[in-house]
Amino acid sequence: MTVCIAGKNNIAVDSCRWLLREKIVTKKDLVVCVNGTDVGADGFQQSLKRFALNEGIPVVQLEQLYRIKELILISLEFDKIIDVNKFESEQLFNIHFSLLPKYRGVYTSAWPILNGEKESGVTLHRIDSGIDTGPVVRQVRFDIDSNFTARDLYFKYLRYGTELFKASFRKLLEKDFETRSQNDNDASYYNKNSINYDQLVIDLDQSAQNVVRQIRAFSFKEYQLPSLFGKDVQRVEILDSSSGIKAGTVIESSNNEIKVATRDYDVCLYTD
Repeated sequence: MTVCIAGKNNIAVDSCRWLLREKIVTKKDLVVCVNGTDVGADGFQQSLKRFALNEGIPVVQLEQLYRIKELILISLEFDKIIDVNKFESEQLFNIHFSLLPKYRGVYTSAWPILNGEKESGVTLHRIDSGIDTGPVVRQVRFDIDSNFTARDLYFKYLRYGTELFKASFRKLLEKDFETRSQNDNDASYYNKNSINYDQLVIDLDQSAQNVVRQIRAFSFKEYQLPSLFGKDVQRVEILDSSSGIKAGTVIESSNNEIKVATRDYDVCLYTD
């Protein structure tokens, strides 16, 4: 049996490390496929490529796996399309950061916050020819706290995704699991064009709650912070006051606080 971890970041590295530590697989049975952006150096998360090279684990291309019949592949934030028709093995799985069938696709740390969801979760599913449409093996749910940013939600995905991997892998190895089909009537999908992170705009002509959701959804300090009035917004608070003036109007400002009107309550933006 060959086990392939395909992906990036802490969830992929910690899953590999666990497999070896628990002696579920040996290094001769384990390979990795790394994302194209993985240059082999740790950043704010661990590099799967660096870990594999340091541990003597082969780094392979997907094409090298097509003809391996006894293969288990698990995608953990992998950035390449997996064409199931090219594989001899049917043991191809993904851990997706949402409660499928909701939030198929990308930006699952932003859209649930923008949409005011109270919970999210992680889903282990078989990979099929669709995008995050394969039968579900197992899911874990968790609450989205009212003050969560995209960064907070993402790191909760990492935590629960890693736990889901550990709780499920032996069952996958033994083929001791059942699946259930996804209900397409409950599905939602977001593609890469659904948010333009190069030109993020906070719409202040909204309710205070919706303004707060936008700022929280686009706050991920390693990548970007929302910018308003030429300043990065670190956090936002809904005030008790309602000035009644045009939404988006600055009521008052200081070095690191800007009070702004929305369609209902005023908000305070705390800047850098």
